Amino acid sequence: MLYVHKDRQGQGAAGRILFELEIAAAAFGKAVVCADVSLTARPFFEHMGYETVCSKAVMRRGVELANFRMVKRIF
Repeated sequence: MLYVHKDRQGQGAAGRILFELEIAAAAFGKAVVCADVSLTARPFFEHMGYETVCSKAVMRRGVELANFRMVKRIF
């Protein structure tokens, strides 16, 4: 899970964390990484090179939330 406090969004922290996670995945021989992201996180992941594979709805405490499976080829 990747969360950045609202007061720190837009400062590059999430991008740096995601980049390091992708490096670690590549070091373990992974060619593709995936993430299940919220509606509000989707533009960030698109900016980072991820593509939407499918959309789905998840239930959290009785509330249905839009969710997206996104993938990125890292090598």
